[in-house]
Amino acid sequence: YAEATRDLTFISDYGAEMLVEICRFFVSLTHFNEESGRYEIHGVMGPDEYHDGYPDTPGSGLRNNAYTNVLTSWVLAETARLVRWLDTIDDGLSELMEISEEEIERWEEVSTRLTVPFFEEGEEAGILAQFEGYQDLLEFDWEAYRAKYGNIGRMDLILQAEGDATNRYKLSKQADTLMLGYLFSAEELDRILADLGQDIDAVLLLTADQEELVQRLLKRAEEQGRSDDTEDVIRHRLEVYEKETAPVVDLYEQRGLVRRIDGLGGIDEVTQRLLDVLS
Repeated sequence: YAEATRDLTFISDYGAEMLVEICRFFVSLTHFNEESGRYEIHGVMGPDEYHDGYPDTPGSGLRNNAYTNVLTSWVLAETARLVRWLDTIDDGLSELMEISEEEIERWEEVSTRLTVPFFEEGEEAGILAQFEGYQDLLEFDWEAYRAKYGNIGRMDLILQAEGDATNRYKLSKQADTLMLGYLFSAEELDRILADLGQDIDAVLLLTADQEELVQRLLKRAEEQGRSDDTEDVIRHRLEVYEKETAPVVDLYEQRGLVRRIDGLGGIDEVTQRLLDVLS
């Protein structure tokens, strides 16, 4: 907002204060892991409401949620930059909020040393994980549950009725790690991960015939009672993707990182194609 409007009064009187307190809050949550030499954040839930803890400790939160840690790294670095800039225009924020150079340096240190979780074993090794321990969760039998219930839009309620829980499985209500690619530009996400000591070495692009996608989404709308998902709305959504999101592919193509995978077929079939490409 401030960069677009140049409303420095808002930043000085309100925005910067909020950012400073947010940084202080998240730094207070961090734990330093002596073995890895990195900071960790425990006891959180990311945007995915299907995972609020581990199978044996539901409701206790997760360790090192990728979405949370990457965003924390970003806000710490950007707030440090903002406070230093405000100091150059004699804003007075640092004096008002008692922000020392040592505190700013602490934000910058934590920003570059937060843990980013990855799958560590087997064919999936090296894939960005939603949170620490995600790889240890059980695979979910999607086909069996679709055959049994039809509409599986609320897997949390279905599993709860069976005496089970979403915390046990690799499934998501919101795909945390995929959302990072929409919050940041490709260049900015690359920079954040590089600052954290992580480089992107492959970008997976699932391909599918557009007419097939339209028919699948129309079927989902019918099964799940999504009256707003008309054919016109779906086609517009795909047009927006082609215009605003697909161009990111060109950036990674120039760096030789894109791996194309046929996205049509059964879940197990497509998953194996992904793993074959990564291996």
